[in-house]
Amino acid sequence: MIKPSIALILLFSLLPQPGLTLITPAARNISNHPILTAQGDRELTEEQFLQRVTVKITSETNRGSGTIIAKKGDNYLILTNAHVTRNTKTLQVQTYDGHSRAARIVPNSLSENQDLALLEFSDTRNYAIATIAQFTPNQDEIGLEVVAAGYVAETGQYRTTKGKIEQVSDRPLLEGYSVGYSGDIVQGMSGGGIFVEGELIGINGRSSHPILSNYTYEDGTKPTDAEIQQMRAVNWGISINTLLTYIRPEILTAYQLPLPKSSPGIENPTYTGYIAELETKAKGFTVRIDSSSQANGSGVIIAQQGKTYTVLTADHVLCEKIAEEKTCADYTYTLTTSDGKTLPLDRKTIIRQEGVDLAIFTFESNENYPVAEIANYSPNRESPIFVAGFPKIGDKRAGWLFSGGAVKSQEEGLLATRQSDFTITQSGASIRVSSLSGGYDMVYTSITFGGMSGGPVLNAAGQVIGIHGRSEGVKGKIQLGFSLGIPINSFIGLQEKFGSSELTM
Repeated sequence: MIKPSIALILLFSLLPQPGLTLITPAARNISNHPILTAQGDRELTEEQFLQRVTVKITSETNRGSGTIIAKKGDNYLILTNAHVTRNTKTLQVQTYDGHSRAARIVPNSLSENQDLALLEFSDTRNYAIATIAQFTPNQDEIGLEVVAAGYVAETGQYRTTKGKIEQVSDRPLLEGYSVGYSGDIVQGMSGGGIFVEGELIGINGRSSHPILSNYTYEDGTKPTDAEIQQMRAVNWGISINTLLTYIRPEILTAYQLPLPKSSPGIENPTYTGYIAELETKAKGFTVRIDSSSQANGSGVIIAQQGKTYTVLTADHVLCEKIAEEKTCADYTYTLTTSDGKTLPLDRKTIIRQEGVDLAIFTFESNENYPVAEIANYSPNRESPIFVAGFPKIGDKRAGWLFSGGAVKSQEEGLLATRQSDFTITQSGASIRVSSLSGGYDMVYTSITFGGMSGGPVLNAAGQVIGIHGRSEGVKGKIQLGFSLGIPINSFIGLQEKFGSSELTM
């Protein structure tokens, strides 16, 4: 049993409720229709599934819950609250089958001070993994039914409670709290999952009507007294998207967690955490290439020698063909660098190779521009990637977009070419491409637009692993299916032919 003094010290720990009754599946109306585990090994009811992905966390000073969100080999990754693990020396994790083992905090796992913590434990047994929801709660989800899970601190018993999303804060509170929901949350359920139809949307963290209130926004401002009273009336959780935004990229990659969700519109989303850092890096070495045809493309600065910079792009950005003509149209080009300076592009410096949709050119400047870091390897399927470039729709001025996605297999890309058409944009028009020709061996799910051709494909470390060039299923020049790029190792293999073997990249 936890001492009352400890419960008071833990300001945001969940408070016990009198007359606690464990809720049966019938009482809380959880669906008993079979669902698949994330590993697909067997069918479970929603009730069984939620219990299998929820763990009990104990230490010498605290009791809490956690949610299994990923697996790598025999290592399982657990999401919980930082206040569950704070000031602890030893941690024990107990799974639904009663087995307990030591757990360790993943060091430096988050890039910001959120009330989140990641734990790891090792076990050869096969445990279910929570299914991460494909949406982030917003105002449209108010009224949506949720089920919260966790272990009761006083009894150690597993518990679930049903509620609804009541509030979604456009401005997160301190430590990342943004989802307000109803339900009978009790002490010990911190770190347990909040689920919608069996999918994880966040974790518990603060119960309603706390003894001590500290409702402050992340920017340091406070809600009005009336707003605070509304906030006190509900429980507060942290969206799973907050974890995906602030988790270190190497952990996200190692455990193959999904990318944080963002709006798929042409307006570039405002990123935070490490993704914002990657976007800033990409903006430095990505250039916009404008044509006198009024079309545009993108390119990547890959080398510098003195005042001379080398840019890698897609060849069709610089070789626009009209109708069935086989030669490049006689257009002129300019490039715009990250500092907004526009320079003429000397077509005499363009080098291309037949059979691969790549080209390089050089420009000279006294300015000091960042040079992209190249990573020569083939990414694994489902690895997170980002595509950067300057999309242009209609007559609007080309903007900037940094679009996340995941790597897919070449087989998926080949199947897609049989079912629909891939396109490239030339002279402002979408041109259909019937197969994975031109060196396009990289397939990914990033949303892309015309004008992004030639832009970098980045891994989660911000290294260039490919050059973007094609998109599938275009409607109004907006990509609705897969996108295609050329792996950077294809360029490296052709460096000598491009006359760039002596460049330092």
